[in-house]
Amino acid sequence: NYTPKTAIHYFIEHASFSLFSDDGSTSIIIKGSLNPDAESPYRMVRTQCFHSQVRHILFKFFALTRGSKKKITSPEHIRYETKIQQLIYRKSFYDPKTLLEPLCPAILYSHPEAINARTKQIFFGEDFTQDIGFIAMECMDDYKKLTSLQNSPKYELYKFMAMYELSKLHKIGYMHNDFHFDNVLIHE
Repeated sequence: NYTPKTAIHYFIEHASFSLFSDDGSTSIIIKGSLNPDAESPYRMVRTQCFHSQVRHILFKFFALTRGSKKKITSPEHIRYETKIQQLIYRKSFYDPKTLLEPLCPAILYSHPEAINARTKQIFFGEDFTQDIGFIAMECMDDYKKLTSLQNSPKYELYKFMAMYELSKLHKIGYMHNDFHFDNVLIHE
């Protein structure tokens, strides 16, 4: 019942937000959690939770090019990153060995141009003036950043799992380019 644009706007208007990670070299990631009384416009397609609601979304925000400042991203970069992640998702999703568990989150929406003032205010407040674009991707329930599991007795196993998944990415012809344990999600 939604278009991609109306679905993401519905989610944004019916969610609360918290910082997920600010360790990226060119981005900040905010987690959106749908309010309990709201019906999600998105459904899962993964094996373990097929057709359940997507209740959490990761919003990866990029400051957009203005002048020649470093660590600023162009809309073309956001489009390129979106395209690559969609290709990785599809290739790994349809591989019979993955059992419908792709290597990366599904892209739900990409907004490479500057977002409007209302959306910017929801995420960053009224005083934030930088133009920003974003990529919105699913965030599976109960997945955590690998760095947050350092005190787990299974931490070494989780690191091995992350390296194994990275090797699978390489086998289908891609490099990560921003691999660090704060950028890996693990389900215990």
